[in-house]
Amino acid sequence: MIIAMGCFTFADLLIKIASETMPVGQIMILLGIGSSFVFLTLLRMKGEAIRLSPLFNSAVMLRNAGELIAATSMCLALAYVPISTIGAIIQTVPLMITAVAALFLGERVGIRRALAIGVGFLGALFIVQPGDANFDTMTGLVFVSAIGMTIRDVGTKLVSDSFSTLLLSFYSCVLFASSGVILLLFTGGVSSPDANITVLFLAMVALGSLAVIFMTEAVRLVICLWSAHLDIQAFILVGGWCNHSGRTS
Repeated sequence: MIIAMGCFTFADLLIKIASETMPVGQIMILLGIGSSFVFLTLLRMKGEAIRLSPLFNSAVMLRNAGELIAATSMCLALAYVPISTIGAIIQTVPLMITAVAALFLGERVGIRRALAIGVGFLGALFIVQPGDANFDTMTGLVFVSAIGMTIRDVGTKLVSDSFSTLLLSFYSCVLFASSGVILLLFTGGVSSPDANITVLFLAMVALGSLAVIFMTEAVRLVICLWSAHLDIQAFILVGGWCNHSGRTS
């Protein structure tokens, strides 16, 4: 989980850099296609066929819906919201997972953890300050992404072990690219990537692919509550660096 969150963090930073010269929809298309190719290659190496039947499984559909909401909202947010603000809001994801796990998955949450959830949400609101005159409405995209991540992780936990992590990851990347196509149809403005942006995309694909694999596997193997706690530890490790990057544009 910690490795996954670290990879996601660095990939997000690269997406924010790329969004300065390229529309978000195009970034999503290129990143989605590149990552899909990576997972397709890994599936072929393992001799596993691409099956469409899992797409109609309720847990997989829940996971894919959460992934689509989370990834699309996050990419849009990265283009308009300071990454330090994003880091602060995304720290509510472990709290949401813990709350959902207690309400719907039957996991035990004591008084201390319940209080921690409440304090955590209040802390995020204090940092964002939605009532402030300088509040950016685009920040709402980060909250939408956090909700999507929660849905994705809970859905992943419910997916049958008969569906491999590589196959689930392949689905996610195809949906991500498809969402980028739809977004680009509305925004337009396709640009040709130069050598520097090409290098950024190669790094994004590598980091994003690793992040999806480790995140999916961690959520499937670890009880949600413990997974969420590791999530918090990951943000503690990278949060300071993110805040510094957010202030230095």
